[in-house]
Amino acid sequence: MTYNVDGKRLIDFLHTAEVNDEKASSMLKQLGRSVLEVPYADLVADPAVAEEWWNTILEFLGISRDDYPLLQSEWRRQIIKGHNETIRNYEQIMKILKEYEGGKFMPLL
Repeated sequence: MTYNVDGKRLIDFLHTAEVNDEKASSMLKQLGRSVLEVPYADLVADPAVAEEWWNTILEFLGISRDDYPLLQSEWRRQIIKGHNETIRNYEQIMKILKEYEGGKFMPLL
């Protein structure tokens, strides 16, 4: 399955997400908490490293380790192809992202 992405709607969505992320970060700082950044690669590369991160995440969120099984899900990523294989107009979208405000959204890909 492939998708045709609307470049303008994508930029609008990313801009809204960026604004909301800044608002969320600001709110957390006002609450005296910091933002926990978790590298995705650490969660999928090595089960032992992932286990350490999950312990850190649960502690950060204030969730008991005993409640961890309740948070597990059978949902898994369904699309395993890259963006260039699933977006029909991939080259057009890449051009739009590169040109928009100096490519500030490029690191999101």
